[in-house]
Amino acid sequence: MIRNIRLQGDHNNNNKMERMNCEIVDSEKTMRSLKVDASILKGIQIYHNYRREHQGLQENKTPAEKAGIQIEGDNKGVTIIQKIKNQIMVNNSGFIIHKIGYNKGRKHDYDIYKENHPTTPKQIVNVFDLGYLGVEKDIPEQLSALHYRKKRNQQELPAEEKEYNKNHAKRMIIVEHTIWRLKKYRIQSEVFRNKLRYNKISGVVSGLVNYRIINQHH
Repeated sequence: MIRNIRLQGDHNNNNKMERMNCEIVDSEKTMRSLKVDASILKGIQIYHNYRREHQGLQENKTPAEKAGIQIEGDNKGVTIIQKIKNQIMVNNSGFIIHKIGYNKGRKHDYDIYKENHPTTPKQIVNVFDLGYLGVEKDIPEQLSALHYRKKRNQQELPAEEKEYNKNHAKRMIIVEHTIWRLKKYRIQSEVFRNKLRYNKISGVVSGLVNYRIINQHH
C-alpha cells in the first residue's frame, strides 16, 4: 500500500498555487452563489497578482513585482483599473495605415486625436463617427466626413441624407472589423501583463492583422 509520494529536491511543493486557491475558497465562504465564470474571480486574481504582498517572496513582493512587471503611479489600484486607449486609421480594405500610441485613463477619443493625428493628403476623405464632432471646424485643412444627425424636433432626414448615412455606416463597419481582428489577439480585451512595452506589442499585433488582411486579398 502506497501512503504518499514525495519528490526529491528543495522545490517539492505547490504552496504558491495553493495560496491562490485558498483565497478563492475564503471568498466562497461569504459568497455562496459564486460561479466559476463570475467576474469577481478576475478581480481576486488581479488583487493576488498585483496588489497583495506575499511573505513567501523576497522583500514581501507581489507576484507581479517578482516577475519584473512594474505598476506605475502612487496608487497602484487606480493604475491597474485604468483603461488603455488606442486609435488606428485604416484604409478601405481595413489595412492599418496609422496607429497612435496608447493613452491611459478616461480621455475622450477626440481629445486624443486632436493631440496626435496623422496628416493625410488633401484629396483623402477621413471618415469619423459622431464621437469626433467638431473635427471639420478644428482641423479644416483635411477632408472630414461624419454622418447626418436628426434635428432637435426629431424630423425625418431627407432621402439623400439617409442614403449618405447608409454609405457612411458601410465605411465605418470596416473599422469595426479591424478592431475585432485586434481583439482576437486579446491585447485590447484583457489585462496586459507582458514585461514588454504595450506600444511595442500592439505594433506587432497590428502587423499580424495587416499580414492576414494582405493574404485575404491575394
